[in-house]
Parts: sequence; structure tokens; C-alpha cells
Amino acid sequence: MTYFLKEDYEIYDSLPCSAVVFSVDDNYKIYYTNDTYNNGNFNQDNIIVEEECRKSFDNTIRSADTPKRLYFKSKNLSGDSIYICMFAVKLDDKHIFALLFDDSENKKKFMELENQCSKYIIALSATNEYFFEYDSQKDTNTIFYMSSIDNEMLERPVQNFMKNLDNNTYMFQEDTILLKSLKGRPVKGELTIDARMRMNDSEPFEWYRLVLKPSEKTNTYIGCARNINETKKKEEQLKLKAHIDPLSKVLNRETAIEKIRERLKTQKMNEECAFIVLDIDNFKNINDTFGHLYGDAVIAMVAGSIKSTLDSKDIIGRFGGDEFLVYIDNTKPEKLERKLENIRLAILKMRIDKNDEKDISCSMGVTLGRGGVKYEDLFRQADSALYMAKTNGKNRFEYFNGEFIDKNALTYAGIMTEEYESEEVSENHDIIMVALEIASKSTDSDNAISNLMRHIGVAVNLDCIQIMKYDMINDKVEIEFQWWKEHDGDYNVVFTDKKSGYYEHNDLVLFKKRFQKDNIFKYTPAFKEEFTQKYRNIFEAAEHVQMIYSSNTENEDVYYVVCYQCWDKQRIWEKNEFDDMFEITKILSMFMKSSHIITEREKFLQNKVDNDDCGVFTLSKFEEEVGRITRNAHVTNKKIGFVYFNFNRFYEFNRIYGREEGDRVLKQFAKFLLVSSEEVCVNCHLNGTDKFISCFMFEEGVDLETKIQQKLEAFSDTVGNYKECPVVITAGITTINPGENVTEALDLAYHTLKGANAEKSICIMAKE
Repeated sequence: MTYFLKEDYEIYDSLPCSAVVFSVDDNYKIYYTNDTYNNGNFNQDNIIVEEECRKSFDNTIRSADTPKRLYFKSKNLSGDSIYICMFAVKLDDKHIFALLFDDSENKKKFMELENQCSKYIIALSATNEYFFEYDSQKDTNTIFYMSSIDNEMLERPVQNFMKNLDNNTYMFQEDTILLKSLKGRPVKGELTIDARMRMNDSEPFEWYRLVLKPSEKTNTYIGCARNINETKKKEEQLKLKAHIDPLSKVLNRETAIEKIRERLKTQKMNEECAFIVLDIDNFKNINDTFGHLYGDAVIAMVAGSIKSTLDSKDIIGRFGGDEFLVYIDNTKPEKLERKLENIRLAILKMRIDKNDEKDISCSMGVTLGRGGVKYEDLFRQADSALYMAKTNGKNRFEYFNGEFIDKNALTYAGIMTEEYESEEVSENHDIIMVALEIASKSTDSDNAISNLMRHIGVAVNLDCIQIMKYDMINDKVEIEFQWWKEHDGDYNVVFTDKKSGYYEHNDLVLFKKRFQKDNIFKYTPAFKEEFTQKYRNIFEAAEHVQMIYSSNTENEDVYYVVCYQCWDKQRIWEKNEFDDMFEITKILSMFMKSSHIITEREKFLQNKVDNDDCGVFTLSKFEEEVGRITRNAHVTNKKIGFVYFNFNRFYEFNRIYGREEGDRVLKQFAKFLLVSSEEVCVNCHLNGTDKFISCFMFEEGVDLETKIQQKLEAFSDTVGNYKECPVVITAGITTINPGENVTEALDLAYHTLKGANAEKSICIMAKE
């Protein structure tokens, strides 16, 4: 099972702390561990939790929909008790992702301090933390701290501590709730509370982290308070940056939409909400006439005017450019009318400076909804109403009248274009001129490609666009960019995650010849008959859609193809539409070529083998080579085999014989794979682990299980005799036919070997 993108695995594998994925069931079975975890002395199969911590651990893990911090007692591989600090969050209903570290040393030190009778004088002299001791029977909290004058320990007893919490002057009232809950009940384990406190009435409140736990004394608790005020400030600043648009100081697009969706989920059927899309009138003219700095000032002031007229519970967000979203729940018609008019007047009265006489106005599209309505529907309705407000003269608000405006599809798709009614742009503006303007204003090649795909997709009313790289040197086809009009409820989406495959060289030659005849053509069923069966499969989707292929290739070995797709089979194409699409193809090809010139470092990384200098591939290179084997297997009508090798108890081996000896054994096994492998076979070492993968072709009827078993036994004979911890390798085997899912095959091989706990090397064939 794959839990992360490949890039994420590389990040997690390089983390300096241990990362793990485990199940939520009672056994806490482990599915993924990173390098740091593997190099530690942790259990490899399950998360071990001592009985005394089990209940608390269960409750916390099962409620970890948001990140949770856990502290529990466990056992390491040697059977010794250790204390683990873990930060965990649910990936889904069955799996937990966690970061953890062995905190046993800190725990040991804390216990030593706890048993001292000197009231923590040593600790207090070395830290600016406050320590305290609470006697629940006397309701007295005694604070211990060091004098700044003579470095002596001072005590400050607070009588009737719990009783007087409501009237205290040293802790912020909102933060006393959790402390009050402790009254009359024992604290089990360690409790952490963040609270705003001050040591005397003349000081401002600051954030402290209180750590509380039972003392050896009856009815007594001890703890420390550490000032975390600076940390809290930084956290708030980070939250602000993540959710607030830096120019307008209102919510950014993503946060605003997320909050609106949350409100809609709780909206009652009998309560009415209002959704508003607001657009600054003539904003392009403002920018062109007075400059972008002036335009930025207008956006900031408009946002401020909207905020000043609305209630604190209303949601305001900048959708992008000069467009804003407003959401008001549980509103009445009269009150809503007043708010809308107040917004309009507040913006109309705006002046950038006292000598500024220019009127700035806005148009608003408004729609009303009740419980169960979706954000996408509200946006489309309000955006249609906004178009009507623009059409009817601007500087006004219009309610959605039930009629959608087709021209408004640009904004519905999420594209931030110029105003719909701009006097400078004609009704049927030149698609290519706009494309060239988009390209000239883009920040880099990838940005230009994404913006151009969005532009042509909407302008020509397409459903999908794909840009594919045809590499005739390696017989490889790779989808590099995809645009979708709608994908999983989102609109105007561009994907840059690459997908690739290997094909017959003659197929790619035929395809290229077609472009040398016509740079753009419409796919017809007869077209695919010239190709091999595998290449025909990529045209299967075209049976239900219209596909237009276009390429600006001449005689290059590597060229780009753009596939324009429309899902309306009855559509009749105009010649000018084909002309526009080919012109866009030429612009896209220019950016694709400049964006994908491979540097010397990229060439090095693409061909890099494992850094242990034993000749096997890294995972990225292995995946590329598997594509070649898949293609060759298809041509020669052979099957493909995968073997996932795992060294059992290898961490114990390293502990007994040393890491250097362990690395020597791994290198020896890698070289053994190279020597004993078939001619068409690729091998991979998962760097930093004791795991290897092999992929190879084989004839139908070969007994793979026996063949691999013989290899393992041959290696055991040559590796040497390690009596205290013998070298034991388990191998999971799976097979597929060409064209079947490689990732699923690797997962199946991996899970097959996970079930093995052998005393000697053994291989296991995955069940069909």
C-alpha cells in the first residue's frame, strides 16, 4: 500500500527523527518506517505500548483526526523499557502517521530530579523555568523560583488556589478551565496545559507551558512552567501567513473557500445564507493608467472597506486579482440589503489620498442558499449575477435570477481574466493575441504552459488537454502536463505529475510521420489500425470523445504532442478553431523545449546508481528500467517477475557484529544479485535499508519459487557463518503480464515477505 507520493517518501526518509505508519487496530502493526527509525533500536513489526499506558494510548490514537502528542512506555528490541515521545495524526480510518523519538534519557533525568529533596535547586539554577508543587488537600500551590539578586531559591505559596481561580490575577480567566477540572480528581500520568500567566500584577500576561504530574507525596502534584511566549508569537505569525492574503489582509482564496464549505456543512435547512462575489469596476484601466502600486493600494482599501461594513462572523476572502468572496450566514433580507449598500457606498467614498478625486466602484453578484447547498453552486450563481451587474451599468449589486451566463464560464473555471465588459477587448477577441500576452507575463516556462492551457481550454470550450513528450531515442512517451475543465469537483485544474510508458519504436515512427503530413488532425477509428495492439490501447478513450492531435515537430528525435479533447461527440469543429489550437501548440512547444533542457546534473541523477558503489540501481533509475523490461516483455510475449528481498533481524546483526560488517554483507548480496541474475534483469537497493528489489522477464512455466530459493541458499553458503545472528533473507515473489499494474505487484511482493518470520532463508510466492 502506498501512503505518500514518491517525493514525500524521500523527504520522510531523510528526516532526523523517526517516522512510521502503523494501523489503528489493537496490534498497531507497522506498514512503513523511515531510515532514522530503522537505524534506531525500535521494534520493526508493531508499536509496543506497556499495559499501564495502553488505555491512554488507545484513546488518543483513535481520536487523532488532528495531530496529537503522546508520551508512553514501550520496549526496545533488547526488551528494555524505554519512554517514547510521539506526534501522531490519522492518515485515514485505519492508519496513523507518526514522528517519534526515544525520550528515555530525559525521563530518567526527570525521575532523578523528582527524588531529590532540595526542591529542584540544581535545576532551578540552570533554567528560567518555574517549578511548583500543589497540595490538593490543603488547596495550596507553592511556586519555586530563583532570586535574580542573590541566586537563592524562593517560595511563593498561594493559598486557596483552586477556590480562588475565578478571581485570580495571575492566570488568564479563559485558561483556568482545565485546571478547574483537576479539582477533586487525581491526575494519572503527565498533563500539559498552555496558559497565559504572570508572576505579579505589574507584569503583562505571557504564555507558559505547565507540565503537571503526581508526586510521591499523597494528594500532591509537582510541575514546571516554561515561558513559551516567543514560540506562541511565531506560531500565530505562521498561521497568519498561511491563511491571510498578504496584500488585502483578508483570507486567501483557499482558506476562504475551506471556511465557507465548513459553514455550509452546518447550515440548517430553515436558515438562509448569502454568498457574494465582488469585483472592482474598471480595475484594468486603473492599473494601466495609474500603475500597479496604485492598483495594489485600491485592492487593500477595498478589502478594508468590506471588512469595516460586515460583522466579525462573516467570511471575507480575496478570490484573486480584484475579486473578493463574501459569505454571510443566517441573514435576513433587509439586513443583507443594508450590508450590500453599505459596502457599495464605502468603496465609492474611498480615496487613496486627500487630493484624489477618482471614483472607485464595485459590482456584486449575490445569491441566497439554504442547508445542503454546495459551494460550487453558490459560486456559479453569484458569478452569473455579477455578470448581470456589470452588464447593467456597474456600481451595483444584482441577485441571481435563475439564469446562468455562458460567457461567465471563464470565472466559473477559476481563471482570473480581465473584466468581462472591458471596452478595450472586443466580444470576439483574438485568442492568439491574448495567449501571447499571457505568455509574456508568465513568471517561468511551467507557469506559461499552465496559463496557456487554461486559456485555450476555456476559449475553445474543451474538456481536457494533455501535453506529451515523445522520446524516439528511448521509445518512451511521457505525459508532462494535463488540464481538466472539471476534476473531482474542482475547475480549471492543471496537473504536472508525470506518467510515462514505453512503446514499439515503429509505432512512434508512424505517429511522427502523421504529423509531418498534417500538424493538426482529428482522430478517427481507422487511424489506430496501423499500430500495434499496445499502442492501440491508448486510443480506447477516443471512442467516446473527440480528440485533436497537434505537433510542431519537424525532424527531432524528441518532440511534443498536444492532445485537445472534447467530450461532445456531436460537436462540429470550425477551421478557425483548428488554426487557433495549432498556433497555441507552437507557443506551448516553444516553452516545453526551453523548460525541459536537461542539465548535466540532471543527466547524472537520471543515470545514478546506488551510492554503495556495488552496481545496483537507485529506486528512481530502477523504475525507469522496469519500463524498458515491461516493453520488451510485451514484444517477446514473456511474463515479468518481481522479488522483494528482506534481511531478517538485520538490526540485531548490526548490533552484534557492527554496522561496517552489515554494510559489507549488503554489498556482497548486491554483487551476488548482479552475478547470478538473468540477462534481462534490473536490481535495486532501497538506500539506507536492508531491502533489495529485482525485476526480470521469464518464460511461462518456469518454477520461480524453486529458482529463487536456490539463489538464497547459494548466497548463504558464500556469506560466512555468523553464529550469534545468522544471515537470513526472506523473498516475496509476484508475477504480472505486460500492461498490468507494476506498483500493485511491488506492494504485493512486499506484503508477502512481511508475513515471513523464518529462521533460515526462504522465498514465498504471492497468492493469485
